[in-house]
Parts: sequence; C-alpha cells; structure tokens
Amino acid sequence: MIRNSRRASLHRSCRANREISNIVLYFERASFKDPSLPPFDPHITLIGGIDICRCCKLEDFDCIGDTGMDVDAEAAKIVLRRLQSAFDGFGRLSCEFDESQGVSATFTEDGTVKWNQACISVVKRTDRFMKAMAIADEALFHTTTLNAERHFRSPILEPHYSFAYTDSSAVANNIIQIAQCPTSFICTKISMWWTDPPSIDGVINKEWVFVGDIYLDR
Repeated sequence: MIRNSRRASLHRSCRANREISNIVLYFERASFKDPSLPPFDPHITLIGGIDICRCCKLEDFDCIGDTGMDVDAEAAKIVLRRLQSAFDGFGRLSCEFDESQGVSATFTEDGTVKWNQACISVVKRTDRFMKAMAIADEALFHTTTLNAERHFRSPILEPHYSFAYTDSSAVANNIIQIAQCPTSFICTKISMWWTDPPSIDGVINKEWVFVGDIYLDR
C-alpha cells in the first residue's frame, strides 16, 4: 500500500519494519511435529531478516504511477524473479551438519530461550553452501564487496537447521532431549516467505506468508 505521495521513496512507501525473511532451504523428510508448537516446517534459513525496501529501487517498478499499487507485493515479485534468475543452473545443494554439536537451544543474556533458535542443529559452512549465500546476497543487495556471513544471527552466529520455534525454555529443553541431528540432505529448492511480524506471535497466528519457490535443479 502506498502511504505517501507518488514521489515517495520506496522506503517510505513500504510498511514500517516489513521484512521478507526466511529465504529457506526445504527438503522432503518426516519433520519433528508437536501440536503444542507453532506450525512452521523445519528448515535452514539461507538469509533472514531482510528489509524489502533495501532490495528494490523505485525505478525497479513498472507501475510507478499507480497510486493503488501494493508496493510490498510488487517488491516481493521483483525479488523473487531476481533470485530465480540468479539461481538458474545452480544445481542441487548438499546440506551437511556439524554432528559434534548435536541439537541445542540458544539463550539470550537474561536466560530466556531465543524463540527462533530454540531447537537447532548447526549447518557446515561448505564452499557450496557459502556460494549459495553469496549468490542470494548479491541478488538481493547488488553487492559483492560485503561478506555474506553478516547475515548469521546472534547468539549462535552460524547457519542452522530449525526444528521448531518456541519461546518456552521447558519446551525447548524437552525437544533437544529427543531430537537428533539431521543427516546430510540434498536441497532442490529455496522458498521465500514474508515473516512479518518477525516474532513468535507472527508464527503462532499464521501471519507469515509464502511468496514463492526458487528451484535449484531446473
């Protein structure tokens, strides 16, 4: 929704703090299910917490003069097409895990569980995985000078597989007692999601919205 005049910058036209996050790697495998947990499939986040307004410029839009344009939706389409083009011919991606670290939960400084790192296994930084990150980073931000590792989120600061989301330390501890570190798998697609609001409530209330897929084996 355009909230300002036609000449408003894309940043001012986008919804405040709107993120298009969780550009994620998916694979077909029996997932860890618990009816008490928010319904979001296990995944590896390739790049997350992205401000959509930083990915597009006003001239990227074909319908600048349309005052009824949903800027967020149009920006998402632009970014999706850009990623699909960037990964054309990339091929399947092998994702490997640091089995020595097993399954763990991460906590903030005040001792509460980090809801989006509540049950994770660390993914190895293989050359191929880091190349995928670099390709996505360049497609999103048109940069090759910044290190893609800046996208790793604290406190773990590593690529990781998320089994489930929860803000309950008790639930997280229960999961890590029974979950096992995944074995390596072959990823054939990347998915893009709106993750607004970027919070556990956004997941619980099913406010996160699927945007589209980027296939790696076509």
